[in-house]
Amino acid sequence: MNDATLKALLERHLASPLTDINFLRELNTVAQGSEQKFDETLDIQAEIDRILMEFYAEQNNADLIVQIKPHLSSTTINPAPRSHHNEVHGKSTIAPVSDESPQLTIGATISRPSPLERIEANTIYSTKSLMNETLDLGDAWLATDDILDRQILLRELDTQSDRESEAVQQFVREAQIAGQLEHPNILPVYSLAWSEDNSPYYTMKFPEGITLSQHIEVLHENILLINRSSLRQSINILLSVCNAISYAHSRGVYHGQLSADSISLGEFGEVMVMNWSNAVIMETDRDSTELLEKDRKAIASLLYELIMGVAPDSENMSGLASAPAKIPAELKSILREAFVDQTRYRNLLDLASDLRSYQNDQPLIAHDDTFVESVSRWTRHHPIHVLFGTVTMVLLTFSLLTETFILRRATNELQEVLTNTKAITRQLIDANQLISQERITQEKATSTALNAMTEANVQLEAARENTQAALRQRDITRQLQSKSKTLRKQAEVDYAEALKQDNLALTLLEQAEEANIAARNATLLIRKQSITTLQHQITNQLLLGRNDLALQNARALYPILAGNSPTSGETPPLLRAFASYSYIDRPEKQTPIALPVRNFDHWQTSPGNPIVVTEFLPNKATTQLHIIEPHQQVTHDIPGKIECHFRNDGSITTISNNESEGIVAVIRGADITFGRLPSRCISATSAKDLLYVGLTDGRVTTYSTKDLVTSSPITTLPGEPKCLAISPDRQLLACNFETTLQIINLNTNTIERSFSLPSECQQLWFPSDKSVALLTDQYYVNEFLFDETGTRRIRYRPPSSDHQLVDYSWHADNHFLLFAKGTLVRLTKTLSAKSTSLHNAVHARFLHAGPNNVLIRNRDGVVSSVEPATLLPNSNPIILKSPIVAASKAGRTITLATSDGFLRQLQQPLNSDSRHIIISPKTEQVELTSTLTPLIKTSENTVSQVLPDGKTIPFYQHPSPIKSYRSLGDGAYVAIKDGRQITIVKVNERGDNQPSHTLPLDVQLDTFAHHSDTDTILLSSADTLYHLIGSQTYTYTHPKTLDGVLSITISRNGLKALIVSSEESSIAIPISLEKFNYSPAHEFDGFIRDVFWCSERESFLLISSRRDSTIRQDLIELNTKGDVTSATLPHQVKHVIFNPQQNDLIIATTGKQLLRYSTTTKQATTPIQLTHYTEHLQLAEDNRILILTAKKGTLVLDSQTLAPLTPIFEGRFLRPALRGNVCNVIKRTTSGLTITDIPTLLGNGMQTETIDRLYQQ
Repeated sequence: MNDATLKALLERHLASPLTDINFLRELNTVAQGSEQKFDETLDIQAEIDRILMEFYAEQNNADLIVQIKPHLSSTTINPAPRSHHNEVHGKSTIAPVSDESPQLTIGATISRPSPLERIEANTIYSTKSLMNETLDLGDAWLATDDILDRQILLRELDTQSDRESEAVQQFVREAQIAGQLEHPNILPVYSLAWSEDNSPYYTMKFPEGITLSQHIEVLHENILLINRSSLRQSINILLSVCNAISYAHSRGVYHGQLSADSISLGEFGEVMVMNWSNAVIMETDRDSTELLEKDRKAIASLLYELIMGVAPDSENMSGLASAPAKIPAELKSILREAFVDQTRYRNLLDLASDLRSYQNDQPLIAHDDTFVESVSRWTRHHPIHVLFGTVTMVLLTFSLLTETFILRRATNELQEVLTNTKAITRQLIDANQLISQERITQEKATSTALNAMTEANVQLEAARENTQAALRQRDITRQLQSKSKTLRKQAEVDYAEALKQDNLALTLLEQAEEANIAARNATLLIRKQSITTLQHQITNQLLLGRNDLALQNARALYPILAGNSPTSGETPPLLRAFASYSYIDRPEKQTPIALPVRNFDHWQTSPGNPIVVTEFLPNKATTQLHIIEPHQQVTHDIPGKIECHFRNDGSITTISNNESEGIVAVIRGADITFGRLPSRCISATSAKDLLYVGLTDGRVTTYSTKDLVTSSPITTLPGEPKCLAISPDRQLLACNFETTLQIINLNTNTIERSFSLPSECQQLWFPSDKSVALLTDQYYVNEFLFDETGTRRIRYRPPSSDHQLVDYSWHADNHFLLFAKGTLVRLTKTLSAKSTSLHNAVHARFLHAGPNNVLIRNRDGVVSSVEPATLLPNSNPIILKSPIVAASKAGRTITLATSDGFLRQLQQPLNSDSRHIIISPKTEQVELTSTLTPLIKTSENTVSQVLPDGKTIPFYQHPSPIKSYRSLGDGAYVAIKDGRQITIVKVNERGDNQPSHTLPLDVQLDTFAHHSDTDTILLSSADTLYHLIGSQTYTYTHPKTLDGVLSITISRNGLKALIVSSEESSIAIPISLEKFNYSPAHEFDGFIRDVFWCSERESFLLISSRRDSTIRQDLIELNTKGDVTSATLPHQVKHVIFNPQQNDLIIATTGKQLLRYSTTTKQATTPIQLTHYTEHLQLAEDNRILILTAKKGTLVLDSQTLAPLTPIFEGRFLRPALRGNVCNVIKRTTSGLTITDIPTLLGNGMQTETIDRLYQQ
């Protein structure tokens, strides 16, 4: 075979494609070495693919072959046979294994399966143990068992090792160990055999799924709280591992290198222990304690990694003492017991028993329960007993109170009876006295009146009878008195008992009150812990750039902090800042709507267009189209299923199909007009009132939506036209059928160009009149140029990690692609691609595309607003209680349709009310004056200021061409550099800006130092110090030439200055500004990158990078007396700023960390981790606020605690503008600059009810 002949044939076919039969003949001649006859009844394309595949596998002209057959680039090539491999390396094949070798009895009849696919380290099925430990004895292949029709894992020994016999024995031993361990949680071995070249291999079950390490990563990304419920699945995995390892121990096999990467988790919950290459087989009469202990500690390490998310630093678990309090005490006890040498765990079954007991909330071997824990567990296991005891206590209390009431009532009745008895006794005593008086009267009557004897006797008898009656009455009275005393004693006993019951009731009430207080204290403790946990999570999520997760936690935190009636003073700054960066619902703008109850589709919207929702009804062969606006909702019935739709000047045009024809519907509000197409529609494109329609019979025709008529066909294609596109000048029409693209001249209806496509087309558009772009079914974006050769350029390739396209949208010249894992791509008019990865856009869809916003909804119904130019979010995600199904944006308002049947209008974030200045995106340099007025260069000798509407007025006209310009001294001065000198212009609010000083070109403008109290300006060149005051310029010659990078720092009181020349060896010279005297110079080893003034110690602080170390940096303190001290900084500095209030440095490290370093104690705080490199640090608001600017956004933090005060405001931000004590952040957008002050970012101007709406919407 002649490689040159093959290359010439391929190049000729690429330049002028041959017919398939001629290409096959010549290709077959090259393959056979001479002209051969072949069977022309073969599948020609398949035969061409077969021959090219053979050449491609040998890497013979592979680059040309891929251009002809692009799909071969993704084909896995079978490796060369072993014998050929040995020949290439000049080694003889391995000698056959002797008859004692196990191949005579193990799998001798099994042939090597095919086809094979090498398992690489970046495949979804590979694991660390499989690729790193196991492959040191051979290669792993993904194979197909043709007999059982299943995928298996084939392990093959690499015989290129210098110790081949030892490797063979180790390889066979590994297969035998794994093959003898028949357990559902141990990866089974199917067979062991030798290939034709006597190389051993064995086959195993193919472990589809993930490793335990990947499971742990997913677990700790989603877990919020570590408890028995959240760890249940993970502990079940460990129990399966314990069972497998315990079974191996029972067979005398000890794993020896168990790790999270050697455990495979299947899709349906299977747990497989792999990697037995270093397993140890222990004889029964030998001590296996050390091996058992090693496996036990390995399983304990897995438990630690499951809980903490990271592996332990050592086997003694020294880091367990600093473990967070959120880890349950029982799990800590299990970890301690499993890691000590003298353990209560006799074997792994005891450890598994403790894990199972923890799951079932039972006592553990390793943990001695406290009394509180025992009572809590008994309460959880006996809820009915607790309930019964509570009910009994309530009933007893009620019974005692009732009895007390009855006794008091009986006592009152007895007191009333006693009173009545006393009254009757008094009446009897009075009666006895009357009887005595009557007897005396009778005696006198007897002695004086004998004639009255008879009557007296009668009266005497009556008196006797009365006496008897009185005596009887006395006896009755005495009986009543006795009974009264008895009742009174009983009443006293009952009263005492009642008092006793009252005291008991009071005791019970006091106990109940104490229980209520304890319950309230427990509630307050839980509330405090919840607040701390949520605040910690919000801080970490903000520092990691996850505004979406932080907002969800803020929505959970706000009700806890706010209570029932919060005031603005009680709202934490961070929650106010969230509100200032969020779209907020307007309840007065909510409108009920009728959404379809079944599956429905929403249309993507553009600015000013209403929301449209469609629902196809198969039983009626009709599509219901709902136009939803705040003031009305209109529904139309469209025959058939809608295939295409277009919006134009307030109208909607749809094309639907029935069984035999296409139907065009033109909708204007409540009015609808129908028209018909001669055949079913396959594709269409629109140019105002004219539709270009591709029909099933291959015809391409036009349809006027104004006249409702169809024209004669423009062309007839050999196949169905799948995609159509019209050029911007409406002179060309692009038509795609199968894998062919034709460009038709609409003036002559002739085919101007025809292109062969590498694959089928998904989308088609004209970026200009000179080329056409298409999106293939492999989601590549290709551009075909209308030049002589029809050049094809690949403008975009999807990433290998995220290559499944889920949605496509466009607006004006921007085209957007959205992939399954959140990759968002923007293609400009020139087809330059910009992409980013959105955290909360997995399996998302486009809702709206406009010039300033792209709205994306994820599968949870959460909407993200993205700026098209930067592809960064321009607000917090929009999260409502009901999922969002459709959206549109007009002006400052977003209109949303939610699944609960409401149309909601949300107002723009507060920080969108910032000052905006229109500047062309082509403007490269923008400088700001002290009044935050942008300055741009408008001509070769004119610098102009930009007004908010984008208009410019001259700021300063220079007499000669301007080479460069820049603002100095917080924008109070502007330096103009021409070819001869530097002109300093002082900014005048009146607008008459005139030069104040001129300087030579060798002056380094970076040395500009301004002391506002004394109005002193210092600049320097290598030889001269320039002092500008008023309109005067004074010069002073340096004591020596300063050849390094220069900087000048003035003390706070304006009496001292330090000029520094930085290079490999730096020089620092103190200067007295009272007499402008130079002090002796100080030399330092290394480059001085930053200089600060510390007023408290009257010292200059210098940050130096040592010449002999790329990572070591020092803090040097130079006081006014000339004394020098130094200390080594603990981290490598990327950016640093000095906080004079705290006398500490705030350092952004090269490791994306942020920390405070005390210049007094020389101690650093614990660093916090960031997601991006810091580009600038700025203190503001009396040094209380720290503004951190990174590449993709800015963040406001508390300068003392470094805790975030705002979410990350994403976008392209310039250096913050500090004007006095007022600081503003500057955001560069496609339309200009947005200037926002710090109070607006913090949401200080937000009303409480507005904040409430955000966290309640």
